Amino acid sequence: MICMMTNKLSMTDTEQMTLQMVLNELNDDLESSNDPINISNIDSKYCLADEIKLPCPKEMLPKYSVLHINIQGLGSSYSKLKLMLEKMNGNGIRFDFILLCETFLKTTPSRTQELYNLNGYHLITRNRKSKNCGGLAIYIKNNFSYNVKNDLSEYIEGEFESLVIEVKTRHKPLILSEVYRVPNTNESLSIERYRKLLENFKVAKYENILIGTDQNFDFLRINEHNNTSELFNVFITNSLIPLITRPTRVTDHTATLIDNIYTTLETDEQVYSGIILTKTLSDHYPVFSLIGETPKIKTKPLKLENRDFSENNIRNLQNALRDKDWDYLNNLDTEEAFNSFTSILNELIDEKTPIKYVTIPAKWVIKDPWITPGILKSSSTLDKLYAKCVKKSRTGPAYLRYIKYRNNFNRIKRKMKYNYFNEKLEKYKQNTRETWKLLRELISKQKNKNTLTNSFIINGENETDPIKIANEFCDYFSEVGNELSKKIPKPKQTFLEYLCKSGPHNSSSIFLYPTSCEEINDVIASMKNKRSLDNNNISSWLLKQIKCDILAPLYILINKSMETGVVPDCLKVAKVIPIHKAKDKALFSNYRPISILPIISKVLEKIVHKRVSNFINDRLAKSQYGFRSKHSTIHAVSQFYINTMETIEQKQHTLATYLDLSRAFDTLDYSVLLKNCIIKE
Repeated sequence: MICMMTNKLSMTDTEQMTLQMVLNELNDDLESSNDPINISNIDSKYCLADEIKLPCPKEMLPKYSVLHINIQGLGSSYSKLKLMLEKMNGNGIRFDFILLCETFLKTTPSRTQELYNLNGYHLITRNRKSKNCGGLAIYIKNNFSYNVKNDLSEYIEGEFESLVIEVKTRHKPLILSEVYRVPNTNESLSIERYRKLLENFKVAKYENILIGTDQNFDFLRINEHNNTSELFNVFITNSLIPLITRPTRVTDHTATLIDNIYTTLETDEQVYSGIILTKTLSDHYPVFSLIGETPKIKTKPLKLENRDFSENNIRNLQNALRDKDWDYLNNLDTEEAFNSFTSILNELIDEKTPIKYVTIPAKWVIKDPWITPGILKSSSTLDKLYAKCVKKSRTGPAYLRYIKYRNNFNRIKRKMKYNYFNEKLEKYKQNTRETWKLLRELISKQKNKNTLTNSFIINGENETDPIKIANEFCDYFSEVGNELSKKIPKPKQTFLEYLCKSGPHNSSSIFLYPTSCEEINDVIASMKNKRSLDNNNISSWLLKQIKCDILAPLYILINKSMETGVVPDCLKVAKVIPIHKAKDKALFSNYRPISILPIISKVLEKIVHKRVSNFINDRLAKSQYGFRSKHSTIHAVSQFYINTMETIEQKQHTLATYLDLSRAFDTLDYSVLLKNCIIKE
């Protein structure tokens, strides 16, 4: 349906030329204001979201790039905002800061972050506490560290609202602010509040300032309205230059310049500003500015590294492994045997299943899976149709064509989203885990835990060196358990005394009997088909493909490990992925590790686990429900219910204590376990 609609209403070469003429006429008709506003020869021309081009002859990537929108409800315009940003991302335009006013939000900050997350950005909001509407929001790219500065803001709910943030950059600290002056409020008071806000920045000695605002003072009337002229002077005397010089709110009979971006410009800086012609977000046009002079770096395409696991390559790998004589492993010690096997396996995998690279152009990297290339193309056509009806009668053919296309586009877009989630829910209706994952995606309750900030705090200083950051993560994750264990109070009695009072605790010792090829085969077959790679670039899926061809060496290696009691060092090296939990992303303590262990070590672990479980099952308390086969939390709840009902019938009271141990596995005392599981040689 998207393709049919696009073909019917897509822009021909003639229409494209007509559209360019319309844009030129708009830029001439709604011409940039004369002095005093345009004091820096900045001309913010009208453009379409997917056709923003950096200025020639010297294209540049800005030092800062900012987008300001009076969005009139982030909840209703969130998907439209993401769609507009996607179109600009395809041309290498990815804003550092997105400033929004009139967000109309009432949710808590954490819930707001979940609902309105933009990939690659932090979201900071300031919502009204009592009155409706209003509200401010700022998206900041993840690579920036920041601090909210409420002490510098001027905030009178329902009259004058501001959000102030200090951003740490490669240059001077940047004060970033979004300001919304509510319409029809006292003009003189509003000017004084702007003045006080800028005075706060000056007293705090900030020289680098960037402000987005819906000021509701029309700069097109600067020569005839005293208060508008006074506000302009307030900004100029504080060295803040307005970067938007054309109307930002246009109807068929009015045009006003009430939205603007202000900044302190240095002498060697260049500015490229523009106004995006779209009515999909609100009746205010989005405005943007790119500030800087460094060469433009185009958005890099997405490059994926993947192995060529074709049927023929897998067959060649199987044959090579099958033809290998592994008997020599019997003559090596455990450490040498595992290292030799791992080295040969990696060499054969590299040789028989070579790495291939897949490149996906940046403009086709779509964040939301239901946003198809057809939707992106239709969205661009919608903006072009709107551009052709600006300042035209609402009963004219151009405007009616735009309205018809807009309604069809919105209907089809909703249908595409519905069909995507409906098909997924049907596919996973028997899979509870995937169903909940999909529902969280549908309601935007997804935390982007995989995105790391580029800057971390090490010894009180911001650090951006990835090697130092990786080493610090290793140190933190490896030591956090020991540090926490030191804080646990020592008991008056040792665990040995407690065990003695409890009676004989270990009448026999554990014996690790040898494994067999059949058992190894069953263990590998029981693994899930996962494609995640360990540090040797082997996945459980690949292991399953070659299991019959490596049973012989695995039989030798696993039995050798159990016989000698040695776990080789190569099986102790994990690929560790930090996952953000909550709060400040610059602090290591706010991350937890996900460790991807060598896949061969998982086979060894499962075989040893079977023997240990058989040994200790009869020694565990009947009330131990966790981590045991055929036991679950449901049994614990059922037993608690039964005990409670019995005490009620006996007219007695029930007392329950619930404990949640912090980092329980990291602080586990292994000496207690070893005492109960003495391995017999």
